[in-house]
Amino acid sequence: DAGPLPACPDGHSLEPDERPDHFCDSCDKHGTHYSCPEDCDYDLCKYCFAHLQKHPPPEQQARLKREDAELSAYFGGPYFEGAVFQGKQYEAAKVHNVYSYRYTAPDGYVHVWRHVFDLRELNSANSSKQEDAVVLYHYTNELTFLNVGDMQLTAAKLLASLVDSRAHFGKGIYVTQHEPAVWVRRMRVLLNNYSNGSPLRADFEDADSQEVLRTWSGRSSHCIPLVVPTLLAYNIFERQTPDIQEKRLECDGGRPIALGEDYKGRAVDRNRDVWVIRITDQTGQILHALHDAEAFVSLLRKRLEKLRLESNGEDIAMCIMELAQRLAARGQHEESEDLYRECLQLRREQFGDLNPNTLTSMNNLAELLKAQGKFQEAESLHRDSLAGWRAHGNAPNTLASIGNLAELLRVQGRHEEAEPLQREALVGSRTQFGQMHPNTLRNTHKMAMLSKVQGNLQEAESLFREAEHGCRLQFGPVHPETLACISNLAELLRTQGRLQESEPLQRLALDGSRKQLGDTHPNTLRSMNNLAMLLKVQGRCDEAETLFRETLNERRAQMSGHPDTLATMENLAELLRGQGRLEEAEPLFREALDGFRTQFDAAHPQRVIAINHLAMLLEARGMSEEAVTLLREVPDTCPEEVGCAEQLGEAWLLGVEGAALHFYGMAEGEECLPIKRQGFACKDAPKKRTFKKYSYSRCLRLTGFSRAARPGEDLMELFCARQRRKFSRGIKRKRGASVTGVLFSLRFGCI
Repeated sequence: DAGPLPACPDGHSLEPDERPDHFCDSCDKHGTHYSCPEDCDYDLCKYCFAHLQKHPPPEQQARLKREDAELSAYFGGPYFEGAVFQGKQYEAAKVHNVYSYRYTAPDGYVHVWRHVFDLRELNSANSSKQEDAVVLYHYTNELTFLNVGDMQLTAAKLLASLVDSRAHFGKGIYVTQHEPAVWVRRMRVLLNNYSNGSPLRADFEDADSQEVLRTWSGRSSHCIPLVVPTLLAYNIFERQTPDIQEKRLECDGGRPIALGEDYKGRAVDRNRDVWVIRITDQTGQILHALHDAEAFVSLLRKRLEKLRLESNGEDIAMCIMELAQRLAARGQHEESEDLYRECLQLRREQFGDLNPNTLTSMNNLAELLKAQGKFQEAESLHRDSLAGWRAHGNAPNTLASIGNLAELLRVQGRHEEAEPLQREALVGSRTQFGQMHPNTLRNTHKMAMLSKVQGNLQEAESLFREAEHGCRLQFGPVHPETLACISNLAELLRTQGRLQESEPLQRLALDGSRKQLGDTHPNTLRSMNNLAMLLKVQGRCDEAETLFRETLNERRAQMSGHPDTLATMENLAELLRGQGRLEEAEPLFREALDGFRTQFDAAHPQRVIAINHLAMLLEARGMSEEAVTLLREVPDTCPEEVGCAEQLGEAWLLGVEGAALHFYGMAEGEECLPIKRQGFACKDAPKKRTFKKYSYSRCLRLTGFSRAARPGEDLMELFCARQRRKFSRGIKRKRGASVTGVLFSLRFGCI
């Protein structure tokens, strides 16, 4: 906690330089240990140096190191030309998934976002004149930093201070012109922002400094750069914002506030450097700062084009990686995949397969392939990445890799393989990082998804709520990860029949995703699909159909063969079939099944469910032979997850034309548990027969019967004793009833 480095009379900081033949310029003792690097003939012994560092003279309390303003020089021009930052004061780093330049201050790290809010377009008349803009810095906490840097958002956003208790010099966004290397210490940033005293004071032990530290300690650890037109930037010692100009001090005879005074008329130390950015609409209302995320993509393209001509090292790999991540976050998967593959190849050639940079590229490519439904290659890359991180002994990356592999296995329906891996990742994250760390929250969310598809609904709900609560605290209520937790929790409540609880949550998630991510983002489409499923269950079929079609159109445009696209197609077809619109539903069912055949093996739950749905439709259209042929695709042994869904599909095929046993589709990308409703139908659908009692435990397996060597005798073995007795006494049925109808009637005791 020592003060600033002692300096010579000309202001040059002294550096270690032992000179036994020199005299100390402070105490005149022989032998010095520090001297001026600029040959000013100024030397100090180690005792005087230590004393002056702890108790500097007033004229030398602290000095802003303006010569170290490397970032301001970069963001003032070369950044917009596509140049890569080259500096000595900062090093490349990341805060979770947000890229930063890290400055190591004596009292902690300061992370500066690698991109800049360019607000010059707000002053378009002068936007081409670089001299009419100034580089400023907004210091904040980690939460705001992560929200601004989130690659999924369509626009980065900085909030303005709109109340007097926070807007001491007028309403707007508060910034300073000094970057971290100029301030040197985080504590000086806090004092500049939250104290009327000098931020350059030598003693941080006074009551004012300690109060600022207790109240605002996290507000100097992260920094957002801005390039602002000078007309929008108000320095508190040069000009006032309009609202401060109009304000009058009632306690002081109604006098106006002077320059350098806050909203209460208190004088401010001249060493403070405070600016207010004021953005308004046509009515004069204060606005928050927004920056279109597409501008960052354009900038990265320009930088990559320039680097391809000048470099082939890690700089180009880093640029490719960030561009690929931004494109993937916006759903542009094909271009993103090409870039990820190029980056992985570059790093393999430069570093080898086991380098951390190479392993990171493997993981990123695997995650993109998983999102595209290319599971086999994704699994191979994830396993290679996991083996590499285990060899390095890197616990955080190992846990992340385990969680990613477990999620991939879950999506493929391999739940028994996924569960031990996912639990290992969750327990490890809780031990390594704590309950509220972002990595722990992500693994909690993934574990909830796995528990849901395994049928452990109570555990799933508890985990969903834990993840949602943690994400609200860590990221805020409208962050994409928070909204994803809300949407999946709502979907779980829907599958449990708790529709009144589910709908407001699902609408909250969808509205938030539309605002934060845009109408075509994959997360928005996921929430849209889930809300449509809810509306379908409620019988609001017209609303559900509109949402299903909107979701399907966007997904076809972004990822035509992806399992999520096929699931939406299946859900829309099932809605149409429930309304009796069989001719419209059939091509959708067939297209979805063809896609699932390509994506999954024969026993995968989604593929089996798709077979059953199409078979139901074919039977309803009188195409029983094709339906039987189709059901022969279902293996004799299917995963437990198919369970009721497969049996219900076969029961329907066995003549339940119009029975009110509805299997309500699949949740987004999941093998949904069936919701059983008695006597339910869409409002527009014709009334259907219902049965008071039914069960799924002993439904007839037509697949087994159709393959039987002795159909007549084997059929009898499938029935219980009461049904066999009825067969032996003879069957009374209406003329024209189908054989499958008779079999179904036997099963449910209707004869």
